[in-house]
This record gives sequence, C-alpha cells and structure tokens, in this order.
Amino acid sequence: MSMYMRKGTVMNQKNVVTLVLCLVLAQSIPVNAVDFDDAGWFVGGHLGYVSTDADGVFLIQDTENHEADVAGYGAYGGYNFTEWFGLEGAFLMTGDTSGDNDGVANSDYFATSFSPRFTIHLSPVFSIYAKAGLALISYDVEFDTDAPYEDGIDLSWSGVGTSFGVGGQFAVVNGIRIRIGYDVLSGTLTENDFWLSMDDVDAKLEQVSFSMHYQF
Repeated sequence: MSMYMRKGTVMNQKNVVTLVLCLVLAQSIPVNAVDFDDAGWFVGGHLGYVSTDADGVFLIQDTENHEADVAGYGAYGGYNFTEWFGLEGAFLMTGDTSGDNDGVANSDYFATSFSPRFTIHLSPVFSIYAKAGLALISYDVEFDTDAPYEDGIDLSWSGVGTSFGVGGQFAVVNGIRIRIGYDVLSGTLTENDFWLSMDDVDAKLEQVSFSMHYQF
C-alpha cells in the first residue's frame, strides 16, 4: 500500500470519527418545545476542516499528488418543498493548500454545488439528511520567484464533478437550525490556459463542517 493510500485512509477515518463525535455532543444542546416547520426558503453559512487531494499536479515539487488539510468556509441556501425533500446550493472556499511546497506562493480551491436533499426526522428537533448532486470545482496555483517557471505565473484548473453529503440537523429555536455535516466533492479538472497543454487534475475535497442557517 502506498504512502498516499495510507494517508488517505487515515484522513477518511479522522473525518468520520470527528463527524460522529460532533453529532453525539450536539445532542446535548437544549431545545425548546416548539412546533418546528422546515418548509420554505433557508440561508446560512458553514465553517469546517477540509482534506484536499490533487492527483496529477506534477508542477508542485515534481510530484503527481498534492494533499493538504486546511480550514474551509462558505455559504449555502435553498428551498424545502416538504419536510423531507428540498433543493440546496452551496459554495466552499479553502485556505492556502500550498504547505511546504517550494516555489508555490499560494494554492486554494473554490467549489460550488447544487443538490437535491432528502431528510428523515428522528424527533421533532433532530433529523438526518443525505444529498447528492453536481459540483463545479476550481483549483488555483500561484508560483513565486523560486519556481522553475515564469516568475509569478498563475495556473488554474476547473471542471464539473459530483458532490455528496450526509449529516445531522438540530432545530434550536424557531427559525434557527444548526448542522454537523460531512461532504465530499470530486471531479477531473482541466487546465484553463489551453496554450500550456497541462495535464488534467483529479481533485477531491472532504469536509467536516459546522453550519448554521435561518429557516424562513
């Protein structure tokens, strides 16, 4: 088993354990006995931990795999047609994923997703959900003056992939919902400066996040 496969397995286990612990801890949050209604529009934001993996970025230290663990944040919103079905859109931005790579000044991801979401209510105030859909992923790399390429060159890859997410949602008070979620976005990205003819990148982002939104 390669080093990258072992590292990826450990990351997946860490993400799952983190999600389970957050869900268990969140059940201790007190709630009021209110008749909650989740139908209608909602909008909110999220903050979390993201594991990124770019396979095929041979420009970075002449390797074909670049992994990083960074903070991620963004916003989401959508419309619930019923108590169990809704449509949701979201965007995610990551922190700097360049790490200790020589010659790289900055690298980061930006992703948007659109998914139908299915919800099962386990109690009047707690529900679990799953969603799956499409994602538009962008990966940007900025080289510094130490890079063996033109000083300050910026390269970017983008493409359409898939998104998948699961989690738990808690109704705290009327209108306020909090979530603990796990999301995976992946896809094959094409270099945007076509004259360079760079290789495609297989990108994957795994996020464990804490979210809060307002249900109108």
